[in-house]
Amino acid sequence: VSPSPSPSPSPAATPTSGLPGPRAGATLVYDPENKGVILFGGVYTVPRSDGTNEGVSTGDTWLWAGKSWQRLEVSGPPARSVPMAAYDSARHVVVLFGGGGPSGAPPAQLLNDTWTWDGTTWTKQAAATPAARGSSYMTYDPVVKQIVAFVYFGLDNHDPAGYTITWDGSRWTDRTNASQPSPRADVAIAYDQVTRQVVVYGGTFDQPQPFAETWVWDGSTWSLWSPAAGA
Repeated sequence: VSPSPSPSPSPAATPTSGLPGPRAGATLVYDPENKGVILFGGVYTVPRSDGTNEGVSTGDTWLWAGKSWQRLEVSGPPARSVPMAAYDSARHVVVLFGGGGPSGAPPAQLLNDTWTWDGTTWTKQAAATPAARGSSYMTYDPVVKQIVAFVYFGLDNHDPAGYTITWDGSRWTDRTNASQPSPRADVAIAYDQVTRQVVVYGGTFDQPQPFAETWVWDGSTWSLWSPAAGA
């Protein structure tokens, strides 16, 4: 059974000191409202009597304020690992999407819910959500004031597909078109404040070597950058 945090009206009222403990697949994002870094979720292993290990998803929220960890005793998203999160500076919330966990839908117990963290409370968004998909990579685009996510779906390389979706504070919109990165996992994504573009690099699929491609998003369209064009 996955551990779940206790509800509380304010994380500042009942923080618990300590350490998050061993885990993989947690999400970590800066939270200006708390002037610290928020850590959520992840998975740890418990040895079984047969010699194997059982993965246990977590649903706890922690704050790193520069010198120590504090567990924030708040209710929030169900336990999960590898969710993606980014800070929306227009609405002053952390946006968390997806991941995988015991309450997800097959295959691989994927989740497709969207939550926001305002520095005090997690709130589940009631807007229509994309289908459950694996491997989401997201960042905030301040020009269009939207979260931009590149989502890969294709567990075990079956039915591969790549999607681009954006979150405007109330709904997800499918921005997928013919000109965008091909299906791939493990990409790197970040916003470039100088060029005012979202940049995606690399990734991997069913191939001997990872991709060495650079894609840029101008707020509406992806473009494949080439050294000759960028020189």
